[in-house]
Amino acid sequence: SREYHTKSSNAHNRLQLYMEPLDHQTEKLLEAGKITDLMNDRERAEILRDQAEWNSKEAKRVVDVYKGNLLVNGTKGLQRFDRVKSYLTAAFRDWIDSCVLAKEPAMGIKVIFTDMTIHEDPAHTGYNQIASMTFAALSLAMIDADPHLYEPVQKIDVKTPQGSEAGVLAIINKHRGRVNNVNPEGEYVRIEGLLPASETIGIADEIRSSTQGRAFFGYEFYGFEQVPRSLEEELILDIRKRKGAKVELPNVSSWERFLYRRS
Repeated sequence: SREYHTKSSNAHNRLQLYMEPLDHQTEKLLEAGKITDLMNDRERAEILRDQAEWNSKEAKRVVDVYKGNLLVNGTKGLQRFDRVKSYLTAAFRDWIDSCVLAKEPAMGIKVIFTDMTIHEDPAHTGYNQIASMTFAALSLAMIDADPHLYEPVQKIDVKTPQGSEAGVLAIINKHRGRVNNVNPEGEYVRIEGLLPASETIGIADEIRSSTQGRAFFGYEFYGFEQVPRSLEEELILDIRKRKGAKVELPNVSSWERFLYRRS
């Protein structure tokens, strides 16, 4: 994203940040639990440097690790940060848990804040003040970064009698699935593929009906894949409606009042 400079609701604090997708190697380290928020800073920095080719200085400045996302301090000579660090990380986590696109959790994001102004009076640096500018900056950056919705995908493994595989293949394709392998195994045909988790509802009855109840099948979690663009907007609006959010795609107007503009 571009860099966004926001101010707190009382205008006494400021934050500047941008975001980018995490590299594939760092994502793998997070998924494997090799990078966590509970680790010693030095140990985490060594892993990021040696196994994900991070810059040594940046690797030492990770402020938070949360649900597959990283918050990094890219400032120089920042004063009074210890006073608001817990507020900043709490706001970061709250935003991650209910991200701007569809109020669903975000994953795979690296947020780098490059400047921060913290008021000298603690009365002006409470959670609400830090959270307001943090939510605004993160939301503006996210919208600018062209985000997309991802959905959980299941592996599907079906063994069906020979001669009945055509019906099973048709059912998988009808439910936005992908068939990866079709192999004969004696009197049966084994079909392996991928299927969006949301499409598995009711599919068991369809497979049983198509094969007269003679098929054996199971699911296993595979990962997340981007929702097809043709379905994305409708799905986002459906989720937002279900969660009581405005039934519209997010736009910058909700956070523009927090933008800091130099006079």
